[in-house]
Amino acid sequence: MSINVITLLAVTVGLAQRPAQLPSGDEVLQLAIKQRRDITKVMATFRSVLEERETKESSKKRKKAPPELRIKFWLDGTKLRNDRLPGSPAIECLNCPREGEFIRSLGGKPDTLQPTVTVYLGKISQGGAAPLTDPRILGLQPVYRGIMYSYRIDTIMGRADRTKPALEKGKWQGHDCYVVRLELTGPKTKFAFTIIPAMDHSVVRVEAENRRPDNTVWSATCESAMQRYGKPGWWFPKSCITESKVDGKLEWRDTVEVSDVTLNEPLPAKVFSLSGMDIPVGAIVMDTSSPGKLFEWDGKSVVELPQPPSKKTGTSETPSQAQQRRNPPRTMLFAASGSLGVLAMVALGLFYRKRKPGAPA
Repeated sequence: MSINVITLLAVTVGLAQRPAQLPSGDEVLQLAIKQRRDITKVMATFRSVLEERETKESSKKRKKAPPELRIKFWLDGTKLRNDRLPGSPAIECLNCPREGEFIRSLGGKPDTLQPTVTVYLGKISQGGAAPLTDPRILGLQPVYRGIMYSYRIDTIMGRADRTKPALEKGKWQGHDCYVVRLELTGPKTKFAFTIIPAMDHSVVRVEAENRRPDNTVWSATCESAMQRYGKPGWWFPKSCITESKVDGKLEWRDTVEVSDVTLNEPLPAKVFSLSGMDIPVGAIVMDTSSPGKLFEWDGKSVVELPQPPSKKTGTSETPSQAQQRRNPPRTMLFAASGSLGVLAMVALGLFYRKRKPGAPA
């Protein structure tokens, strides 16, 4: 055997024995983002149970959140619908029934001053649309359920203001995994993402930590139990537990159980229309695209309400007068909710600018 052949065999054996080169941290994060973005159709129900540790500071700052919340989600491309129960029932839909439009159906709460439903329609660009939660972000960031709507799939993993992600191999519940570590540069927060390649690069655990201005250490984790849904199969959390701590003491724990899941399967088109939202006949409809007019849902379509002449003046009633004549308590609630809505948006804006990372809303 010639020296050249021996040398070639030695090199070949050496390459075969050399461990496979690890991907970069950036590559693994992009695969994790892609795994969720490849899910373009979702129907699922989240049941969230919140446990909070009562402190003097928390009791002064805010009202306690309801211990249980259920949200049913429908997602189809850009169309997104959230149904929130119990408490204050709400059906909210973006890009519904058409792109750039929204539907908000509020009310339906029995034994209250507002037992009926009020529906708001309009263009998203004109305001009035509620920010909604994308169900695909579950388990990707350890945040309180009340602010999930402000996050996207790549909000943390895809941020540019961070250090270069460092990758290491590890084990998670018997599975080979990658742990990707990075630090956001503003505000400085350390993150670690545990990602399972065999689960199509699903994120199963996220850890976050930073030091606050008062020198306390905030930390948070979220850990997901994954399940494969449908054929060929898409990995998605069947449950997720998120915890927030300050100096090691639990502040709150949010346990989310996921049920009624279908992924990347056709959804009925009517779930993104008024006819598919169980809106009762007679519900008042207010369209921001048609100021000065009042409408009603007749079970099949939105019809404009007539404005009969006013008994006092002999002239046509304004929409607000007609509405008050039809349902005085509801009219007063409309006026109050409009003023309070503006104040709430201002307060929320100031709150989120000052909020500590991961703190409950």
